[in-house]
Amino acid sequence: MTQSKNKNLHQAKRNKQDEFYTQLSDIENELKHYKEHFKDKVVLCNCDDPLESNFFTYFFLNFKHLCLKELITTCYKSQNYRNPSKEDSPTKAYSIRIRKHSDKDIKSIDELADLLSLSLS
Repeated sequence: MTQSKNKNLHQAKRNKQDEFYTQLSDIENELKHYKEHFKDKVVLCNCDDPLESNFFTYFFLNFKHLCLKELITTCYKSQNYRNPSKEDSPTKAYSIRIRKHSDKDIKSIDELADLLSLSLS
């Protein structure tokens, strides 16, 4: 039997690291074919940390281009958002809803991260 040559997967298996994220470029390459299907739709990114998920990032950055009605993400995260290594930090469930006619005009993931750190403090 031939051993797979994918070093990253074998290393992850040894380290018991099973968190793999779809690359933003792969999402862009696929979803660019479906723009008309998203018009006036609500997209739910269930259990997606908005600062980690490339799916959320894609829909967030392309919200107006896709003419989305709403983007919703839910997450269960440490309240110590900027320092998740602190193990005694309590956890909190939250959601983010971005609507077509929102008062806030958040233009970047960094701006969203700053807003999140304020609301999770």
